[in-house]
Amino acid sequence: MQWFESWFDTSYYHTLYGQRDEQEATKFIQNLNNFLNHVKPSKALDLACGKGRHARSLSALGYDVLGVDLSSQSIAFAKQFEQERLRFEVRDIRADHGLEQFDLICSLFTSFGYFDDDDSDLKILNSVYQALKVRGAYVLDFFNANLVYNQIKDHTIEQTNSFDHLRISTKKYIKAGFVYKDIEVIDVEEQNKVQNFQERVKLINSEEFLDLFKKSCFENIQFFGSYKLDEFDRNSSPRCIVIAEKLG
Repeated sequence: MQWFESWFDTSYYHTLYGQRDEQEATKFIQNLNNFLNHVKPSKALDLACGKGRHARSLSALGYDVLGVDLSSQSIAFAKQFEQERLRFEVRDIRADHGLEQFDLICSLFTSFGYFDDDDSDLKILNSVYQALKVRGAYVLDFFNANLVYNQIKDHTIEQTNSFDHLRISTKKYIKAGFVYKDIEVIDVEEQNKVQNFQERVKLINSEEFLDLFKKSCFENIQFFGSYKLDEFDRNSSPRCIVIAEKLG
C-alpha cells in the first residue's frame, strides 16, 4: 500500500492540517477565475480534492464541478455539499478522466509528485491533457522545490503539536530527491497508543515541471509564485503554481 492510501484516509491527517485557511483558498480560486476568465458554466475537475474546499469555491463562481479523491472519508464528508453542479466521487488521480470533458482541471495544495517514477507523473499529465477541451487550462499548485531544498537540505525540521487528546510529532527531511515527513501520533486517551505515518513528495523544480508539461504537449506554460498569482522567483517564492493550456 502506498503511503497516501493509508495516511490521507485517517482522521489524524485532517487534524494535523485542519488549520488550512478557507479564506485563502477562496481568494486563490477567485484569482484563478479572474485570470482564466472562462465563460460559465464551464466544467471543472478538481483532482485530489480532499474535503472539497476548492471545489466548493469553483462551484460558487459558476463552474460545473467534479471533485475526485482517493480518500473515501474525504469524499464522504464532501458529499454533504453536493448539488446540481457540484459532485464528488472516489477516484485515483492516475485514472482516465475522459476525452475533452473539462474546461479547467486543478491539482491543488501539493497533490502531485507522490510516485517513485517519472512515468507516473507523465501519465497523470497526459490524462489531464486528454480530458481537457481545446483552450482548456490545467492549474497545478506545488511547493517551490528550490526554496524547500535550501531551507532543509542539511538538517531535519522537527515539530510537535497537541490537539485535544492527540500529540502529533513530525520530522521533515530530504532524502534521494524526495521531501519526507515522518509523523508520530500519540493518543493519550488510549494509553498513549502510538501510530506512525509518512508523507513523501518528489522535489520537482520549475525547470522539471516545464519539461514535463512540454512532453505532455501543453502550451502557454506560465509560472506564478503565490496564491495571489505573483511573479515566480525560483529562490524566494513560497509556491510554484503552473498554469498551462491545451491549444490543439
